[in-house]
Amino acid sequence: MDIAGQDAELPEMRRRARIFALCAMLIFAAIAVRLFYLQIVEGDTFYELTSDSIVRTQVIPAVRGEVRDRKNKVLARMRPSANLWILPQVLTSESFEHVRSVLNLSPDEAVDLWDRITVDRRDSKDREHAILVKEDIPRQAQARFEELALDLPGVRLEHAIRRDYPNGPAAAHVLGYMNEISSDEVRLRKDGGYRAGDLVGRTGIERQMEGYLRGRPGFDKQVVDRRG
Repeated sequence: MDIAGQDAELPEMRRRARIFALCAMLIFAAIAVRLFYLQIVEGDTFYELTSDSIVRTQVIPAVRGEVRDRKNKVLARMRPSANLWILPQVLTSESFEHVRSVLNLSPDEAVDLWDRITVDRRDSKDREHAILVKEDIPRQAQARFEELALDLPGVRLEHAIRRDYPNGPAAAHVLGYMNEISSDEVRLRKDGGYRAGDLVGRTGIERQMEGYLRGRPGFDKQVVDRRG
């Protein structure tokens, strides 16, 4: 038995074991430092990025107040509505055919819509960018889109509310009218919570009582997957 030879190799083995242990400790220390940096130092930043990618926030428009006469008869009110949006980067050809069929688009309307989608796909690569297809769609079409919601990638139904005057043009000169806020007005009224797309009163009671009639917008958070 070559005992002397084995004894001579022991110091070399111990040296290699110490070097290996030191390398392992350095690797684990580097991993620990990296985890500390990602989870503690930059934790809030990465959490916000992750939350933004899985949670979609949709603004719920404010419910504008009603206008009634002295007999409590409604002269102006809000009614439920729905708008149809398309996400060009996510839309499939099958989804487009459903949209064309449910909305009963004419051949020319379908071609014009497809041209808009094609141009948007070329100009914007944002998967969340949407284009408005139709406002205030009929209730029957709304029900159909809600039924097909999970089978229509790239199609988004957005519930909204619209100003409605039960008496039509009667007393229009007193009630006034509303339209969309301009970009200049958004800058001037930013502190008041106004956003692009909001409607403001222009004449009559709608304008005089704007601050009283205007409600506060809310929001809806939806958890989505990587495909939206």
